[in-house]
Amino acid sequence: MNIEEKIKRMAEQRILDVRKLTKVGDSYFLRIPKSWITWHCVEIEGDYYFRLEVDGDRLIFSPINLDDIEAVSIKEKK
Repeated sequence: MNIEEKIKRMAEQRILDVRKLTKVGDSYFLRIPKSWITWHCVEIEGDYYFRLEVDGDRLIFSPINLDDIEAVSIKEKK
């Protein structure tokens, strides 16, 4: 079995957290389990929000800390 076949098989069976990206237009999306969204995202009017950090070659998805948001002051542009 070559490397491409192994990766495809690993993604199908979710071995070592390998996931397949799905192409949509000029972008890709990653399917995130609804249970994770329900437990870790903030829902506002049917839209879901979370934190996304880039750490070198890693993407880190995490819940929003609502205490941090309360401390933020946003000024409107004039």
